[in-house]
Amino acid sequence: MGTPEGMLLLGTSAIVMSIAAFVVSWKKEGSYVIAGLLGATGLASAVPTLLALISFPVIVFPGPLVGVIVGLAIFGLGVAKGIVAAKAKAQATATG
Repeated sequence: MGTPEGMLLLGTSAIVMSIAAFVVSWKKEGSYVIAGLLGATGLASAVPTLLALISFPVIVFPGPLVGVIVGLAIFGLGVAKGIVAAKAKAQATATG
């Protein structure tokens, strides 16, 4: 996995699996586990690339910047899922 092709495959699979988990769990009520996993995956993919951005003053290729953007997007999916789960739980408590 140390090759550029392997790293591209790893990043692409993280994106695809995160989006698939978000879509599959959309109608599920109270899926805090999915929200937590999406948030952790987003941070785990954004932090190393953010550290790479900080340590190099000049970036020749946009790879680390794209990694930060994708990681924050996955983290955003986790936050959105957490908000939806919290609203569903609050609504279920209020009606029942």
